[in-house]
Amino acid sequence: MWLYSSIRHWVLSEISLTGHGGSMRFRQTLTALGLALAAGLACAAPAPADPAPGPPVVHTDGGAVQGVATDTDRSFLGIPFAAPPVGALRWQQPQPALPWLGVRDATQPGNACPQAASPFGGADVTTEDCLNLNVWTPRHEAQGLPVIVFIHGGSMVSGSGREYAAHRMVARGDVVVVTINYRLGVLGGLSMTPDSGAEITGNYGISDQQAALRWVQRNIAAFGGDPRLVTIDGQSAGAVSVCSQLGSPLAAGLFQRAIVQSAPCAGDGFGAWPTRDQTDRKGQDYAAAVGCPDPHTAGICLRTMSVGELLTAQAPYQWFPDIDGHVLTEPLREAFGDGHFNQVPVLITDAHDEERLMVLPQYGLGTALTADAYPQAVRDFFGADRADQVIAHYPLRNYAQPVLAYAAARSDFDYICGVPTTAGLLSQHVPAYAAEFADETAPTLPGIPPASFPLGAAHAFDLPYLYETDGVTPAFTPAQQRLSDNMIDYWTAFARTGDPNGQGRPAAPRFDPAAAHMLQFAPDGPRQYSGFAADHQCRFWNSFITW
Repeated sequence: MWLYSSIRHWVLSEISLTGHGGSMRFRQTLTALGLALAAGLACAAPAPADPAPGPPVVHTDGGAVQGVATDTDRSFLGIPFAAPPVGALRWQQPQPALPWLGVRDATQPGNACPQAASPFGGADVTTEDCLNLNVWTPRHEAQGLPVIVFIHGGSMVSGSGREYAAHRMVARGDVVVVTINYRLGVLGGLSMTPDSGAEITGNYGISDQQAALRWVQRNIAAFGGDPRLVTIDGQSAGAVSVCSQLGSPLAAGLFQRAIVQSAPCAGDGFGAWPTRDQTDRKGQDYAAAVGCPDPHTAGICLRTMSVGELLTAQAPYQWFPDIDGHVLTEPLREAFGDGHFNQVPVLITDAHDEERLMVLPQYGLGTALTADAYPQAVRDFFGADRADQVIAHYPLRNYAQPVLAYAAARSDFDYICGVPTTAGLLSQHVPAYAAEFADETAPTLPGIPPASFPLGAAHAFDLPYLYETDGVTPAFTPAQQRLSDNMIDYWTAFARTGDPNGQGRPAAPRFDPAAAHMLQFAPDGPRQYSGFAADHQCRFWNSFITW
């Protein structure tokens, strides 16, 4: 089952970074838990959608595609945007998709990219023919609509565009939505030293996303969208991807707004992004682990291996983007501060209780975190030299359970206080807006086992308020349905104008580092929020983070 697999595998290998002695380093989450979050050649310019009755047909630069129409929208699924990265194209830059004859069936999603199975069901995905995307467009004929391209999360090792639909967003916001795939894990992130016997330069997943955005530029007008009004929106690893596209000179002109959900990319606890030397060394370590130890032939050796063999060895490693001097030319903190990025309006968000989801496997499914064990848990995560300070800022008397204090400290360090830092850097150059999802009564995502503590507004719990995740429409209360409608209104207004504000709803203030005011999506509706920095101990964490 594909339900929330981007979160399922993300909990298996989501990055956390911890500081010991002032240094930051990647590390895996403490335990593995699967959470089921699981005609002729048409080479001319794209033509408008056919107005005739019957299944909708759109002509793209690769050929015609036939989708599905409902009362509210039309969808076109599994459209290839690049050639299958198989055989000689494994670990190569994305190449153009081959055109096809006749009308291609676009009623079913395409393959997900290769990824390991969840221990709670499913099987490994080993099909490399996976560079496809999905388009949702309003039922009515239209031209010049804003376009939102959603980039899925999953720690850069799992997930797919097929897990997300946009029926409500398309119908309510009158926008076009695209969801995309990109290469994951070792197939998307491996880089090797130049003498490895093959040119493997890394950052392939980021390059795939750019190929999808180029497809959008060429084709989205045929679906009613405006290629000059493209917003990229990503959550978790998808948000890391959005930050990467902001910083990549190769993405210039491919989008005009950006939304970053739950992965601030500067000033947070995840630490500095790896350099090419670091990822090359990781690549060589991986090659040796999988049976290709000779640095002069490792690349050739790896190309002979099956996808299954490659997946079995990738789990201990992180496959996030690195500063390679080409796709990404400098660390994002410096790029954002200096203005060396694709300068477009940005909306950046977090979830109030991000890491309650991450601590669930260890402390929410049987073994509780006791008051006596709390200090050691803090020392293990943050380091002995800072543990007393963390405990002083997160005293147990302020929380109903020790695990909630522990999760709050981790959330604020790893995710949340990076929001004003990142927004502040961006706001020097572009309109920047910040918001927090804080519906503590949000429905628990399907597939998550009952927890011994409230999950609140945890990581990814905002997604069903915007998109249908794996076809599931959440059982919202009337208040939650109104909040969902409001969030869609902010998202689509931002996509339309670069400003999330609109008549009849609380104003989202432009981010000012001096005031740090933002919007909060609370259970009773959106509201302006001035207590963010104090509520999340950001002054403390800003002194704690040293990278």
